[in-house]
Amino acid sequence: MRGIKAVVFDVDGTLVALSRGIGDLYSEALRSCGVHLSPEVLQARIYSAWRNFEGDYLNVRWDFATNPAREMLLWHEFVRRVLEDCQPGLGSRGDLISSVYSFFAAGSSRSVMPGALEACRGLRDKGLLVVAASNNDARTRQVLNELGFGSSLSLVVTAGDLGWKKPSPRFFEAVSQRIAVSPDKMLHVGNCARLDVAAARQVGMNALLFEPGKPTSEGVIGELSGLEALLESWPFEP
Repeated sequence: MRGIKAVVFDVDGTLVALSRGIGDLYSEALRSCGVHLSPEVLQARIYSAWRNFEGDYLNVRWDFATNPAREMLLWHEFVRRVLEDCQPGLGSRGDLISSVYSFFAAGSSRSVMPGALEACRGLRDKGLLVVAASNNDARTRQVLNELGFGSSLSLVVTAGDLGWKKPSPRFFEAVSQRIAVSPDKMLHVGNCARLDVAAARQVGMNALLFEPGKPTSEGVIGELSGLEALLESWPFEP
């Protein structure tokens, strides 16, 4: 395996994707509480809210530091803003916020990316450590378990567990420390050039950008099912 001892996968956008449009998912979660908002309106509000929220989510001001309690509070605050923007007063309803938050802990909110399960199983069968490392919160574990990743992963860690959000190099340093493998013996695979690839390489990790459907080339992989073969032949450079 060309000296690689561990493969670290980003989660959302790499191992899994949303099962439907984000507006559809929010709409379904709210309907269970008797609130009916159109998916189109919700999606527009979500995208607008995220543009103003991403810096707080990453905690750029405090060098990307985080903890489990902060992560949960952040997502509750984001949902609150979306709901309040849709209709004044909705953001004060704790039942709605909890419903949306819990909805995205279920495996049904995601779908498995093509080749993801096979890639994780194949790498683990080869004796490599296979790690899922997410900027998302503790709900990630339930999602991955419900989608069948449990036995295929050596470890699941989130930003709250590690104390840092990507793109902080400390996120990747903490993963390295958790599994006791030096960064140069690790490969990170993620779908964001800034948060995944560039940040992992800062600490000396090998890294691939996952771009579904794109031809596999230097630094890019288009199909996760091809990762095992790629590891057998590719001369990785940090």
